[in-house]
Amino acid sequence: MDEEFLIGTFETEKKFLRYGSFYPCGKRIKFIFLGLFMFVYSWTEFLSMITVLFVERDNLTKLSETLLFCMTQAAFLFKLVNFLYHNKTMLRIESILKNPILNCLDQFEKNIIEKYMIRVKYLARLFRILCILTVSFYGLFPFIDEDPDHMLPLPGWFPFDVKTHQIELVIAQTCGIAIGAFLNSTLDILPTILITLGSAQFDILKIRLENITSVDTSKSWLVKKAIKKCVIYHTILLKKIFYGFELWQIKPKIDSCKFIAKIFRILCILVVLFYTLVPYLDDKEDLSLPLPGWLPYNTKKYYYPTVIFQVMSVSVSAYNNSSIDVLTCMLITVASAEFNLLKGALKTIDFHPKGHNTKQLIEAKFENCVNHHKEIVK
Repeated sequence: MDEEFLIGTFETEKKFLRYGSFYPCGKRIKFIFLGLFMFVYSWTEFLSMITVLFVERDNLTKLSETLLFCMTQAAFLFKLVNFLYHNKTMLRIESILKNPILNCLDQFEKNIIEKYMIRVKYLARLFRILCILTVSFYGLFPFIDEDPDHMLPLPGWFPFDVKTHQIELVIAQTCGIAIGAFLNSTLDILPTILITLGSAQFDILKIRLENITSVDTSKSWLVKKAIKKCVIYHTILLKKIFYGFELWQIKPKIDSCKFIAKIFRILCILVVLFYTLVPYLDDKEDLSLPLPGWLPYNTKKYYYPTVIFQVMSVSVSAYNNSSIDVLTCMLITVASAEFNLLKGALKTIDFHPKGHNTKQLIEAKFENCVNHHKEIVK
């Protein structure tokens, strides 16, 4: 039995996060300094962009571009701070994954996990390749664009002449983008791998539940033993998946999720309204469009149809993205409640019921639990 088998599924992500001491591990001075540098630099870059919002508040085009980058950088930084605050949880998850019950796998079950991991590893590799291409594009952007306002990959405020130190700033900002892409992609891939691992483990549990029917039903103690193993396996999985909060708190979490969804949609509406007002707020003589981009026709001649089309595209994008995000959050919350019900049903099976047809009663109750589990996993 290999206790490191399950933990090895996210070893690459652990290694990457350890370079900056973001993942809990033995303290190494060089990694601590590297992590401190990346953390401080990322925040400095963010504050530099925030300063632009005040300095260039009359330049609406610059303001909208900076807001876009600020939202991306803010999401990454808050994600990183949240991970740093809760990173000790990963040690607890590792200890759960080292549990002998979870690691007691035959070759067929190991193949199931490896099959799942191959898929997610391909996805992670593709994601990182796209990140590298994006960073490369940002680095080349100032040399491709002939606009004098776009001398740097990112908007930012600096207390010195940008033209004099353009090359140094381009290199520094490109490195900053690379740091963000490196850490942000790893923070996204790590939970994706853990979710995929959980899916593989529930598939293993489903197979074990289905195979109980092959146990000699004339010996009730064998059936009871097999069921007990599945219940314990299921309980340990729930500890890993829902570590950090109690399952009885699902009801208020669903209500909170609905409240957050309403706030999220209101913010989306406000963003759409802001894009609608862009043409009227810009003081430039040239008519500005809500979204930057190249169009194969004279935008001045067809200005208002273009504005309407762009506002509609922003509205559709906001509607679809918010709906997908809210739906995902609600499905995860509802699934956790369903697993709580299944856990309670498995625990309350009476293996010594009074009356006749004892075996049939146990089999009927257990069959209901198996069907319930199948529906959840689907």
